[in-house]
Amino acid sequence: MHKIEIDDEIFALLQQLAVPFVDTPNSVLRRELLTAQKDSKSDKSEPTDAVATQFAPVLHNRTGELMPYITSGKIRPDDILIYTKRNGESYRGTVTNDGWIRANGNTYVSPSGALKACLGHDVNGWKTWTHQRTNRLLDTFRK
Repeated sequence: MHKIEIDDEIFALLQQLAVPFVDTPNSVLRRELLTAQKDSKSDKSEPTDAVATQFAPVLHNRTGELMPYITSGKIRPDDILIYTKRNGESYRGTVTNDGWIRANGNTYVSPSGALKACLGHDVNGWKTWTHQRTNRLLDTFRK
């Protein structure tokens, strides 16, 4: 078996795409890369940016965790999420059309993954992000 080194950003992405208690980093890479390969073979159009086109399915081959709330109309694309620490430092995330959260220049499938990227440690994003438009915690949308 071969071993590869990956940076923290890629490892965080693998964690977001993993099924908890089921996937390993290898199984996530295998599934995502094979999906990307199948998608690129079925696409007969000539890509303008081959690298971006090849790896786009890896990043967004599924909808984000906020998608059910977009579909129901509770949350809208481009809504802002805010987390403010006790010291007043705040972080912002933006809901994407496919239910992901854009924060720190990247997109994340889950509220917890997005906030972890901002803070550098695990945190329950559902219980800490505030939906700016309604001034409600994200967790209240799940009830």
